[in-house]
Amino acid sequence: MNAVEHPSAGTQPVANVTPGTLRAKLELRAARGQRLSLERAVAQVVPLCVEIAEIHAEGYGLFLHPSNVFETPEGGLVFERELATHLPLHARDRACLPPETRPDQLNDARANVYAIGAILYELVTGESIGQGMRRPSEVVPGLPEAFENILSHALIVDPNHRPADLTALAEAIHQLAPPSAPSPPHS
Repeated sequence: MNAVEHPSAGTQPVANVTPGTLRAKLELRAARGQRLSLERAVAQVVPLCVEIAEIHAEGYGLFLHPSNVFETPEGGLVFERELATHLPLHARDRACLPPETRPDQLNDARANVYAIGAILYELVTGESIGQGMRRPSEVVPGLPEAFENILSHALIVDPNHRPADLTALAEAIHQLAPPSAPSPPHS
């Protein structure tokens, strides 16, 4: 794959970013001071969440981060399974992995609840999670309290207290969508 370096806003160049990945799109949006609306982010994340839940139901572990997810021209997200066994190099991708991530063990559903929360946070706020992160409503005034509640559960640092049900997470995130949005499939 071809990779190009993209500098993060105001910082030195970071690890290579593969064109077409969600990471490349997030970096481009950040450089332009843009972010997704909550409605569009929900439309992208719910199917991704369901897809990851199905992979875990098949018994597979994986590392989920924006560099192994591609954004289609239509705005959908496609998970690239072949890249899911590699730890990310990009700092903002590493921030999407939960603290319990180990290089010698692929993450389970509970860990990827955290990753989905981190991705959703970055899509909506344009910022990554981690030290000094702000409440989403501080970054984007007017976000519903339910959005922050979902993230507060998904981004629990202690895996013993974090939910493990990606399908339930998809349904909770879907509740943030307008009533006309299609429902996520039930597993």
